[in-house]
Amino acid sequence: MKRIALFSLLVILVLVMSSCFPLPELIRAVLIHDANSVLTLEGLLTIAEAEFMAKGYEVIYSSEEGFNPDLYMITLIISPETAFTPSEIAKIQNQLKRGGKIILASFLYYTGAFGNLMLDALASALGVGVSFPLEKVTDNTNKYGGDKNLVTTSKFTAHPITSSLTKPLLFPYPTNLILSGNAVAVVRAEDEAVVVPLIASEDSDETYKMAGTNPCLIAATSIGPGKVVSLSAAVVVDVFLLPTGFDGQKLLRNIIDW
Repeated sequence: MKRIALFSLLVILVLVMSSCFPLPELIRAVLIHDANSVLTLEGLLTIAEAEFMAKGYEVIYSSEEGFNPDLYMITLIISPETAFTPSEIAKIQNQLKRGGKIILASFLYYTGAFGNLMLDALASALGVGVSFPLEKVTDNTNKYGGDKNLVTTSKFTAHPITSSLTKPLLFPYPTNLILSGNAVAVVRAEDEAVVVPLIASEDSDETYKMAGTNPCLIAATSIGPGKVVSLSAAVVVDVFLLPTGFDGQKLLRNIIDW
């Protein structure tokens, strides 16, 4: 009997190692992680939810269903309030290993520097190659409504995320994204944009221009079969909160399809 039991165990191990027992496919759904957010996200992302559903994705909130990104195709994380635990990070890593997609989005207008600290720690743990520093991007030339914090740009890099965009994008209070590794910038600010430390006062003249390049506003990273999109301003993808004349809705469709 012991020999039979040992043989059966070996057979099971071989089957698992040979992928005869593959993991179930990721559910076609987007998990919006609001369980550790200072924001009430449900109802805030009205247009974004509609776009996900139009693409055949169910919209799920972690405050209702728990944080299990490794079950779903897409996870949207907007300026979290608390740090992610090792087990939560492992779930996200597992989602990426299975070909899932993570969208990391800053929301400086509401969460300020703290949300960036949490995003930066998560991006570092995942090896995204994107840093969310305590900096914002302003532009006194390319702006909406006379507000330098409402940055507009049409500076797109050729990439599936920017495919067929014909109108500018509007970034309310965008953070500056710093790239490394295999992360690529797909949207940058215009030439007149500057970077401002978040610790500076509104009246401060403390700004700087990044040497030889324009501030990055959207980055894309491939991690194995998984993909990560980093957004400098979450609201760029939800025109419910934005005026017409910008291509945020089309941008989100491209992000979903990438």
